[in-house]
Amino acid sequence: MRALITIIVGLMLSSFSFTTYALEIRKAFVNNESGDEDSKKCRIDDVSVKASIEAALRANRIEISQDSSTRPTFYSRVNAAEITTEVCMVSFHLQVYVVQRVDVQLTNERKKNVAAYVELCENGGSMSARKFDIQQRLNDRFKRIVDICISEISRMK
Repeated sequence: MRALITIIVGLMLSSFSFTTYALEIRKAFVNNESGDEDSKKCRIDDVSVKASIEAALRANRIEISQDSSTRPTFYSRVNAAEITTEVCMVSFHLQVYVVQRVDVQLTNERKKNVAAYVELCENGGSMSARKFDIQQRLNDRFKRIVDICISEISRMK
């Protein structure tokens, strides 16, 4: 665990930069957690969430890849709870990350090639809404978050 933290801090402090990569996002992989029983009770469809994220990416001229090794990955998670028979509370989260292979000097003699998880953007929130329109509101929020993340990533130096 300490080595992973060291890797991430080292990457942040090194001259290694994602600028060229970030400005050149042409393809992305979209992954999301499947909804549970509470999501179903709240009429939240994870396929619809994924489709809204993909639509936002296409609107930003980013091709959708079905290959999970494509970088970056846009990962969404939705947790729902039924408050009443008509109202649900939802928390939602989007992470944009890459996994990069890097060489790490563990001791004076030994180097190790490891995978470093680098988060490029993270955003989310929560809301409560009536079941009949919660899906549309959630999809709209994810579209806005995708736009925010793409903007943040394009400004990385």
